[in-house]
Amino acid sequence: MRIILFGKKSFFENGEIIIEFLYKYSTRKRSIVIKNSQGIKLEDTSIDFIDEINKYINYVYISTNRSDNNTIWSEESLFKRLLVSYMNKHTERRDRLSSSVKKASNKIYENALKQLEIQLDKLHLQNKPIEYKLNFDENIDYLSLLNKVNISISNNGDCFFIKRLGKWN
Repeated sequence: MRIILFGKKSFFENGEIIIEFLYKYSTRKRSIVIKNSQGIKLEDTSIDFIDEINKYINYVYISTNRSDNNTIWSEESLFKRLLVSYMNKHTERRDRLSSSVKKASNKIYENALKQLEIQLDKLHLQNKPIEYKLNFDENIDYLSLLNKVNISISNNGDCFFIKRLGKWN
């Protein structure tokens, strides 16, 4: 298992240190490897050193399934279910968000897509009158934007995207 920690002490090079917990099935032994942000192994991995590191750690994210599948928007991700469930509950009495999304889609159409339609019409090589139309789904709502939501951790002014922290090598 690999954990990336962030802190503000000198042994956190660039604010980052990597701790790998290893288990060898053949010898049934556990070990800890500590590396700097460039992947260079640090020599001092004594318990005292680890205790010292612990003093400067505020948050550790450990993905339960060793992938970032639950922290990004995907069909069956926990993150998607959380957002959709919360937003459905938030808007169950009155949806005050979708009208803003519709206004934004109209603005995109008027300021860009309409001109693209004209350009596409000019590129048509046949002598038949054909007009291209670009438009958003008329049922567009706030759900259309949720797949662009990111989750991050902010700590002492530093921001770390969980998507990055969940990657495993």
